[in-house]
Amino acid sequence: MPRYIRFRANIIRREMHRPGMGWSMHKKINETIRKCAEILRLLYRCSKRYIIFTFIQAIISVVLPFINLYYASRIIDDIAYPNVKQETILNSILWMVGINLALSLMRMVSEKIQNAESRYVEDRVQENIGCKAMSMDYAAMGQKESRDLLVKAEKGYHSNGGVAYLCNDLSTLFQNILSMIYSIYLCFNLFTIHVGKENGMLAYFLNSVWCFILLMIIIGGCVYLTYRNAKTLSKITYKFFEENVDSNNKFGYYTDFLYEYKYGKDIRIYGMQKLINKEFKENNRNIKSSDTKRVKASVKNSVHNRLINGAVEMITYLYVGLKAVMKLITVGQLTFYVGVFKKLVDSVNSFAKTIVWVQLRCRYIGNYVEFLKLPAREDGSISLNPKEEKLDFEFKNVSFRYPGANHKALSNVSIKFGAGEKIAIVGRNGSGKSTFVKLLCRFYEPTEGEIRLNGINIKDYKKEDYWRLISAVFQDFKLFSFTMAENITISDDGDHARAFECLKRAGLSELIGKLEHGIDTLLFHGMGSGIELSGGESQKTAIARAIYKNAPLMVLDEPTSALDPIAEYDIYKKFTELSKDKLTIFISHRLSSCLFGDKILVFENGEIVESGKHETLLSRGGVYYDLWQAQAQYYIS
Repeated sequence: MPRYIRFRANIIRREMHRPGMGWSMHKKINETIRKCAEILRLLYRCSKRYIIFTFIQAIISVVLPFINLYYASRIIDDIAYPNVKQETILNSILWMVGINLALSLMRMVSEKIQNAESRYVEDRVQENIGCKAMSMDYAAMGQKESRDLLVKAEKGYHSNGGVAYLCNDLSTLFQNILSMIYSIYLCFNLFTIHVGKENGMLAYFLNSVWCFILLMIIIGGCVYLTYRNAKTLSKITYKFFEENVDSNNKFGYYTDFLYEYKYGKDIRIYGMQKLINKEFKENNRNIKSSDTKRVKASVKNSVHNRLINGAVEMITYLYVGLKAVMKLITVGQLTFYVGVFKKLVDSVNSFAKTIVWVQLRCRYIGNYVEFLKLPAREDGSISLNPKEEKLDFEFKNVSFRYPGANHKALSNVSIKFGAGEKIAIVGRNGSGKSTFVKLLCRFYEPTEGEIRLNGINIKDYKKEDYWRLISAVFQDFKLFSFTMAENITISDDGDHARAFECLKRAGLSELIGKLEHGIDTLLFHGMGSGIELSGGESQKTAIARAIYKNAPLMVLDEPTSALDPIAEYDIYKKFTELSKDKLTIFISHRLSSCLFGDKILVFENGEIVESGKHETLLSRGGVYYDLWQAQAQYYIS
């Protein structure tokens, strides 16, 4: 026995006797089976046809080689014996060709259907990620752990072929199991040939059950060694995947802003190309360095497997060859059994490698499955009707700390406000203004205290119903690459006339009049050849969207930061007219907007330090007075 094989055999013995190894392996196998079952159920829900036609291909792939081996050996034997009629040989050839054509045609049709379904499955799986992300709490999606798992889910789904390749691997396992069972059955027939002691001791041994057991042990050892090698490679491959989650995040970030139109001005003006390229190359260098180790391990693994397979093939070929030399089998049977042994060795090797890749892919796709299992946003049970509700809010001793932060963003805030009021919120940067609004909008839950609507904790209301109460223009609002009308109505069949009226109120009637397709004009270039809006035009569009929703609570977080003073004045004047019976809350650093408010809340270090009307707060000479004077000095000579 070659030294390499003996060395690997010693490793096997040591590993098999290691404490707890059997239990650990048993747990891993059970875990893999559980994950495979989950993923197959997921795939089955996405497309039954994909699963069915994948396994039809597997069965054809098993049957076809054995049919070819059978007819090839039969034709060779028929040719070798002169007494066989040519008609018999021709019939065998025609049957072989006919069956091949029929099965090949079936496989081709199955493959076409499978490929078409595969694209559909990929789209559905990707859609599941998006739907899950949108169903989660805003706060949960803001946490690093959730974002990392989202990246792992997306990358894991695509890594090493993703879900489609896992299904193919499971099909290959099924194929290998069928091939091994049938190959062993056929090989066993080789040992049932009648051999007497008069044929010699070697012939007698070659035909004995002990020889069969010895061959199966050798092939079993081959399976284990191949499995071990594949397992080592899979660990290195997954480690590469884990180590590069951050690098992949950076790569995605750099790629996004390199191709994003809005970043172009800053990149050019500040000459950021060199810095970006440096970071980009450094990131790629880290990935390449890690990948080099993986490639080296892959090459080493291939060499080891080739040595193992070569040794096993030599032994099996020698065995069948000796039987042929001793006239125990025909030339056709020699061809047949060489093919069967080759199929058996290939199947067991493929089985050993594939089962490791299934485990690895289950780990990749396991991230996808785990992401889908993350809890959806917590919801209440009480319904709300935006048209019927009279809004009375109360913040009662509310404090809030962002996840992972050391200090509170809000501290012991208590305030009441209700329908018809216009509340202006002011304060320095980081004073807690936007956090107050995020809590009011239920993007986060208070760390301490509670927020009540009409005497009931807002977390007891259904979130979808609660959000219907709110029209909002956020500081970091987003417009989408849909038509102007769709961005306003958030629908493809909304009221165009009302949408145009809202755009007109927001000061965009002149722009709409210039556009060839009016409010049906596409925005941006994400979905085609759209138009780019200026900062002010974008902000007015977001304001028009808030007006269109016509909700009883309007939240405006820096809604006019990109507008000129005259446009800002017009917007606030129109908001005042539109929201007579509505509760309006707005944040602005331009304190002139506070003149439109019934009450001003002044935030400092997460607390409400002052509240009241404009004149009252100025007369106190406190924080609001300082903020007002700081701005007023630029307008008063």
